[in-house]
Amino acid sequence: MDEFQSAYTDIQKLNKAKKTKFVGGLQGLQARRAHAMESALALVVKNGRHLIDASQRAAETHGFAMAWVAECCAAGSVTG
Repeated sequence: MDEFQSAYTDIQKLNKAKKTKFVGGLQGLQARRAHAMESALALVVKNGRHLIDASQRAAETHGFAMAWVAECCAAGSVTG
């Protein structure tokens, strides 16, 4: 759980840093993915959810298609 807490703190700092410049701007794909990662880690750290479930919920909330999320999880690429 310490790894998740550390990752959550790191991604929060990244997302809040004024030096962070996402390629597509604040609404681009990089920014949306970084915010989805932060949300997933928050669900794990604060709510005790399992990473796969948290990743799926966060991705769907941030506008990623559920079919894409299901494919990523089945392939094991959304495992953290």
